Parts: sequence; C-alpha cells; structure tokens
Amino acid sequence: KRFIPAVALIAAITGAVTVSAATYSQWSRSFDELLQPTEAQKTKLEESDAVRFYDSDNTDNEDTDTGAEQSAATQKLSDTVNGVTISVQQSIADNYAAWISLKIEGYTPVEIPEAKFTCPVIRDVQIDIDGASASSESCGFYSEYDSDNNQWNYIQEDGSLEYNIQLYSFNKGTLLGRTVHIEMSDFGYETQKAQAYPTIDLEGTWTLDVDLGGTDSLITTEPNAPIGDSGATLLYAEISPLAALLKIEYPQKQIVETDVDDSGKTVTFYHTETPPQLVGIKLKDGTIKETSSGGGFGSYLDEKSPIYRQILYFNTYADGEEIDSLLFFKSLPEPGQPYTEDNCYVVPLN
Repeated sequence: KRFIPAVALIAAITGAVTVSAATYSQWSRSFDELLQPTEAQKTKLEESDAVRFYDSDNTDNEDTDTGAEQSAATQKLSDTVNGVTISVQQSIADNYAAWISLKIEGYTPVEIPEAKFTCPVIRDVQIDIDGASASSESCGFYSEYDSDNNQWNYIQEDGSLEYNIQLYSFNKGTLLGRTVHIEMSDFGYETQKAQAYPTIDLEGTWTLDVDLGGTDSLITTEPNAPIGDSGATLLYAEISPLAALLKIEYPQKQIVETDVDDSGKTVTFYHTETPPQLVGIKLKDGTIKETSSGGGFGSYLDEKSPIYRQILYFNTYADGEEIDSLLFFKSLPEPGQPYTEDNCYVVPLN
C-alpha cells in the first residue's frame, strides 16, 4: 500500500453536522492500512479524541459521550461541485501531526491504456489552519497495488476515491483542536509522458472546514545513551502517536565535497553532518515497525551547539507505552527488505 502524491479537485455539499465516534465509527481504508492499529488501540485513540469521525448527513447536533460533537457554524464537511462530492471522513491529530481522510464521490479517474501508469491528481490544494499554515504538508490519493494486473487501484469497493491530507508542525500542540480550511481545485492526471503539469479533465473548486480533535498524550524519556558507535548520544525522546521529538548530542562537523558541473568546472559543496536518523521502533513484543518514510525536520540549536533537535513524523501508529527501543539508521537493508536490528543502532528506552 502507498500514497501517490497528488494535487486535487473537489465537489461540495454544504454540511452542518455532528461529529461523533458513536454515530460513525468506520475507520477509513487508508488509516486502517497505513497506521495498522489494533482494535484496542483504535478504542484508545477514539476515547482520547485523537480520532474523530465526521457524518455529513447528521445535522441534529445531538450531544455525545465522546466530546467530539462540533458546532455546525464552524464546519463544512461536504461540498459538491459539477457532480463531484468531497466529504470529510476521519481525522487523527496529536502534538505534532494531523491526518485528514476525504471521500470523493462522482469522479472516475482517467485511464490512459498506452501509459505505463496513470496517476489521478488534484491540481492545487490550499490549507489554512486558524489563519496560519502548517510547518509542512503532504497530500495524495490512496491506492492499493493489484499484483494480478500489475497496477495501482485507486477506486474503493463502493466506487469512491480516498484522498488524504497530512499536516505537520514543528511546534508542540499547534494542531490540537484547530479548524482546518481546505480549498481544492481541478481534477486531472499525470502519466510518465506528462510529468511537469497534470492534464486537467474536471475544473472546479471545493472548500471544506473541519475541526480537529487531538491528544496531547505522549511519553518522555532521557536515556542519555550512545547511539551505537556513531558518536551520537540520545539525550531526550518525546513520542506521541504520529511523531517523535528527539534531542541528540552530536558535535557539528562540516563536510566538504566537490563535483564537476556541465562546463567542466569544479564546484565545492559544504554541509553539516547530521546524526543517524530514527528509522523504526521496536515494540516490547519484539515487533519492528518502520517509521522512516514520514519525513521530518532537524537542526542544531545554534551554529555552535552540539545539540541536534529533530522531529520525525511516523507513517505508522506508535503507542509509547508499548515501545521497547528506538532504531537509528546504520546501514541500508537489502533492496525490498525491511529494516532489522542488523541495519540499525538500537537504543533501549528503559
């Protein structure tokens, strides 16, 4: 399973709604497949208001026991334009990250038989979070690989498409309980023959407003432990369901590299070497979950400081109470193989 990065267009029906895990608790396909939470973990996330479900057909605003009910005045959970409807299905948020799942109905992706692949995209997606922007964001249609036909499938069993937006913040708590305004323009597609700009096959602009929940639940630890023989020391770790904040002691080292440009001229590059990156977590039952593809930020506290502050965003769900060790990059695994302890520096949390 994977995300295909994309830019998208959406349709809209104005929806004033109640949000309640009690009334609509079906996890989206992508959240279920990518985060892979257990049923117990799902319950924990829902009860903490980290996860919210959105029912655009419910306009009664009745109270619920989850604290997830929302004011109809602040939310627009569905929009229909040119026969295409985009609705908010689900969100999950913690101190540093938020995921939003959208359902798209009435649009069929274009297929180009002679192309090696055809990827649906939304040309432009604009995100506003209570008047500000996220530190970073990514979005795209969810797809599953069909090995029998050697292709990626975007269409769900009910004929709809799923589109996900992932928001990231460098500042703790800035996504919790916020209203996210989403504006999406123009559906299209890309193939290997057309990479620079998508071909647009449906024009329009869809707008949505969704109130996030969120949990500030996290674990903190100060291992003050070496990261193998890398020369780095893990001083502090803060782990929430979708992200980790790390502070690592690793004296700054300037690396000088040279290359030859197209004119034959030697070009010199300077950059600062960084400590090994977190690539996985090892659970207390021995399971290893990779975390490396979520992206993140990192920088030294200042130009002379030996302390490197790093925030990494997971592509899986991390329950801090179940984590035994953090795994840092040591070497690449064989092509197509997952990380193991042989490829990593292992730092126990206890």
